Amino acid sequence: MRNFKRKWTLDRTKYMTAPEVTELRRTIESKAQGDLERGRTTWPRFWMALDLALGAGLRVSEIAGLRIGNLYLNNGESRMRVLGKGQKVRDVFISNGLTKHLSDYLLWKRLMAEPMDPEAVVLVSSHRKPYSTRTLQYAFKVCLRVAGLPAYYSIHACRHSYGTLLYRSCRKSAPLPWSRRFMRS
Repeated sequence: MRNFKRKWTLDRTKYMTAPEVTELRRTIESKAQGDLERGRTTWPRFWMALDLALGAGLRVSEIAGLRIGNLYLNNGESRMRVLGKGQKVRDVFISNGLTKHLSDYLLWKRLMAEPMDPEAVVLVSSHRKPYSTRTLQYAFKVCLRVAGLPAYYSIHACRHSYGTLLYRSCRKSAPLPWSRRFMRS
């Protein structure tokens, strides 16, 4: 029988460092720009999937199920409404950079004559079929290989990286007055 009382730890194989994230983003964006110049569609889609994972910390199932009608890209507080674990709906607020990328991506989808109705999936293949979670996992492994990063990372490592880097950036700023008693060095 398995021992389920073992404590889960966030070891170094479960998240990427800031330089690794930067290299991965730089490499995939470069590949996507090259594909856009040549009229190809694969890398721009991979870039959007990667940006959703790294820029918003979405789970792979949330990326696969993201619908155009669930994007609220206004100037104030841009957000996405995602259907998460346990069929729970939650809002994910997103940065200006990800908002711009999503806006540009939706414009590109319109130019590619892809469905843009509110129920349409954001990420579809060139055959107009929604990306599955398995396809996204495979795409991430391809991105890792192209960027020269270790193969032991999974797409879920993007979620851990997002949280870890966000936590570290918050720790560097001045702590809230009430937080000292809850923080341990």
